[in-house]
Amino acid sequence: MRRNIFNLMDDEAFMFTFEKGDYKFVFEYDSMEEFREGVRLAQETYEKLHENINSDTITKNLALMNEIRSASFMGQQVPVNDIRSMSGEEYQRGKTFEDLELFFIASKQKSEKVGESTYKAYATAFDKLKRYFKSRPIKTLDIIDFEQHRDYLVGQIKSKTINNHMAYVSMFLDYAEKYGWVDKNHAKGVETLKVITEVKENFTDGEIRQILSANIPKGYYELFEIAIYSGMRIAEIISLKPENILEEEGILYFNVVDAKTKAGIRKVPIHYILEKNGYGRQSLYPLLGNKTINAGDKAALRILYKILEDAKQNNKSFHTFRGTAINRMTNAYPEKVHIIQEIVGHSKGDKSLTIDTYGKGFDLSMKKRVIDSIRYER
Repeated sequence: MRRNIFNLMDDEAFMFTFEKGDYKFVFEYDSMEEFREGVRLAQETYEKLHENINSDTITKNLALMNEIRSASFMGQQVPVNDIRSMSGEEYQRGKTFEDLELFFIASKQKSEKVGESTYKAYATAFDKLKRYFKSRPIKTLDIIDFEQHRDYLVGQIKSKTINNHMAYVSMFLDYAEKYGWVDKNHAKGVETLKVITEVKENFTDGEIRQILSANIPKGYYELFEIAIYSGMRIAEIISLKPENILEEEGILYFNVVDAKTKAGIRKVPIHYILEKNGYGRQSLYPLLGNKTINAGDKAALRILYKILEDAKQNNKSFHTFRGTAINRMTNAYPEKVHIIQEIVGHSKGDKSLTIDTYGKGFDLSMKKRVIDSIRYER
């Protein structure tokens, strides 16, 4: 919707409405070259806001005038006329988390594959930082600031989530330190919060029966059934397209290519029950049409909690299907844990070099036997 609003604007209106981060909505890209060009245009547009501070046009935009007047570097108010004359060192000191986000994401896109779920995690972490620190330059922040930021989140989100968030903050600051935006990564010294481990039970046979017999909307029923008999992540299932349903040596499999880790890229044999129910047909995919992973995830969770009313209280979610499937395979083949790890996309640790690089992974027929061991009492 935001992109559509931009499309209706003329250049002048667009310039004074554009915010850093809007490149995500405005510049759609299919390659690294397109992304870099999009980021370059986004940076140019933002720079023009300051180039035009003395123009007659800017006086028509009171909000922007107030924003420029309140421009802050090193925590001090800077007169508008002084912004242009700042040295490179002063500008570097004035960089905020808003600046860092743009460069960090561009760097990630250039150096490695970043899936939608990973980008969402980055965006969420940056959003918390921008809301808390606002226009404070990151070079002025020390360990006390980051400890206060951590403590500020207590009560709003779980301790485990806060610890994960602070791990992202440390990652961002490693990047900032590498390029001289900060002298030291002060977030590394922030202690983690104590986490009380919640015991999460897997789904019972009765709950699986209840889910499979429920009146679930088309597309979502298929989503549930694939999760139950494969242990795949919900994002991986929603992302399945016709070209991801392949056959090799007579074995149908899901070719998972859109994964958040290297281990996640894998071949998952289609369970014999799924095969019998027609999940080998390419025309079935994508299951949810054009619905995004985030929207599909939320809708699936609402459906699950409607079917199993006490699931939420018992710390069960859609991800519990993954744990349940892994549990069934592990009990059937306890000696083949590395095959199970390859099926579900877990790293195989020290043995990954031998198994993956030289052994080229396990045979599909062997993985097929293991995944077909996922059974539930009817």
